[in-house]
Amino acid sequence: SEVEEDGCRCAFVAKFTKISVTADSIFEDTKLSMISQVYADEFNRVSGVDKKVAFLPSYVLVLEDRGNVLCCSEPVLSGNYLKHNNNDGVVATARMVPQAFTHFTWECSREKILICDIQGVGDYYTDPQILSNDGAGFGLGNAGLEGVLKFMKTHQCSEICRHIGLQDSQQTIARLQQLLAAQRP
Repeated sequence: SEVEEDGCRCAFVAKFTKISVTADSIFEDTKLSMISQVYADEFNRVSGVDKKVAFLPSYVLVLEDRGNVLCCSEPVLSGNYLKHNNNDGVVATARMVPQAFTHFTWECSREKILICDIQGVGDYYTDPQILSNDGAGFGLGNAGLEGVLKFMKTHQCSEICRHIGLQDSQQTIARLQQLLAAQRP
């Protein structure tokens, strides 16, 4: 366990995959959380939102007593767990912050990545997925530009998007369709 600011210990959960994955895949999952936190810090700086977005720190554990099995571990989240969006374009809640954060990542990264699969308790998120413009890297859930397009088609820009100065999602959709057309043979 980790010690929190108030001196209390924090409980952790070990997360195992249902399918067989490589060690690289497990390390990749922890990397997604770290990258997401970098974007969360920038979003918090520019968004004007009082509640700050944060991604749980994620660690890789080697379980020696189980034959050196690897798993991810992160602090336990207590409360009402919600999935706000996913990597297939589904926007599951009307909360503005998670949707604006996802939109923000596309523009802040200069159209290189979109962070989605936003889920957690309050504005503490876990298990993000990163979609890249070339569909490479970031694990099995990287749906590439097709996934980015699916998100933008379901995203409704909010006052947060406008405050940050994000491009309207309809304009982004047109740009994504051009990029996808250029990728096709």
